[in-house]
Amino acid sequence: HYLSEAALLFEEGAGITKVDETLLAFGMPMGPFTLADTVGVDIGAKVAEILHNAYGRRMMVPDVMGQMVKNGWLGKKTGLGFYRHKGKRSSDINSGLLKLQKIHQDFAGATIIDRTILSMINEAARCLEEDVVDNARYLDMAMVMGAGFPAFRGGLMRHADDLGLSTIISKLEHLHKTCGDRFSPSQLLVTMAEKNKTFYGGNS
Repeated sequence: HYLSEAALLFEEGAGITKVDETLLAFGMPMGPFTLADTVGVDIGAKVAEILHNAYGRRMMVPDVMGQMVKNGWLGKKTGLGFYRHKGKRSSDINSGLLKLQKIHQDFAGATIIDRTILSMINEAARCLEEDVVDNARYLDMAMVMGAGFPAFRGGLMRHADDLGLSTIISKLEHLHKTCGDRFSPSQLLVTMAEKNKTFYGGNS
């Protein structure tokens, strides 16, 4: 969700630098576009395709990533991705990408964070709901130690508790209306919010 939602934001006109800087300020170790270039845009596109085939509209495949693969813009390994890369240094944005943006608009930092981070919280809640992970603590440990979610925020589900599940549901419902089915709130989040529960400590 982190990479794919950022790419969807780009398709809607968001600036690459703005998205990366916003999520760095949130505490992520890399912005999503820097991460995509580091891992390989082709790898990100393939993973997005596999997830879409498995989960349908919960996991969207951004068109821009497929177009980048066709153009050979795979990130650091080819010298061009979302950024231009020279040796170990990354410089300017790949100007060719701007031709793929139909519109340009300035997204608020809060909107960028909501769309990338809340989508991860929602999917993490589904993992708990579907017994993919035993409990919130294990999930949070995996996200902090394995995925680089900022440790000072305690993990996705601890962060969800801090935000308030009712607040998250309200934001997800708004995003569901404006951005599509991938933001439909998980049943676990809805049930917990209705019962005033939290992932850590029972009642809020």
